[in-house]
Amino acid sequence: MQDLNPTTRQYPRTLDEAFPNTVKHEQYLSYQQSINKDEQASNAEFWVYITLAFAAGFLVHLLWGAK
Repeated sequence: MQDLNPTTRQYPRTLDEAFPNTVKHEQYLSYQQSINKDEQASNAEFWVYITLAFAAGFLVHLLWGAK
């Protein structure tokens, strides 16, 4: 009996997967690499924004929350 995984993808889902050596795909890869260079800075910025959003929500709840 042959065990086959029914979820194994046999065909590409997008044209980028079917034809990965196009100009558009190369631009996408270079864009992704430029984003990943600043990963630490954007990660810290993300947590600063999350903290500020939580503080603003908490302040709004204290001022205008249910009585």
